[in-house]
Amino acid sequence: MDGNEKSEKNENHSFKKSIFKLLMIIPSLLNILTRILSLVDNEAADVKKHFFALVLVCLFIGCLFLSVWWSLLGILGIYLMVTLKLGYVIVLFIIFMLNSLLLTIAILFFVKEKNKPLFLETKSILSLFRNC
Repeated sequence: MDGNEKSEKNENHSFKKSIFKLLMIIPSLLNILTRILSLVDNEAADVKKHFFALVLVCLFIGCLFLSVWWSLLGILGIYLMVTLKLGYVIVLFIIFMLNSLLLTIAILFFVKEKNKPLFLETKSILSLFRNC
C-alpha cells in the first residue's frame, strides 16, 4: 500500500465515522421531539380538565353580577322616582343612558385589550427554539 491508499482509507474511515455520528444524533432529536409532544399532550389534558370548571365558574359569576346590577338599577329607579319625583319614562331613559355609557366603556376596554399579544411565555419559548 502506498500513501494515497492509506489516506483514502483514513478519509473513508473518517467519513464513515461522521455518518455514524450523524445517525446517532437522530435518536436524541426524536427523543426531544417526543418530550415536547408529551409536554403539549399533558398541557392539553390539563386544559380539558379545568376548562369545564372555568366555564361553570364564569357563568355563575356572570349570573351573580347580572343580578347585582339589576338590583342596583332597580334601587336607582326607585330612588329617582321617589325622591326626585321623576316619571317612569325619564327614569328608564336615565337607566338606559347609564347602561349605554358603561357598555361603551367596556367595548373600548375590550378593543384595547384585543390588540395585546397572547401566550407571551409560549412565544418566547418557541423563539428560543428557532434561535438554536
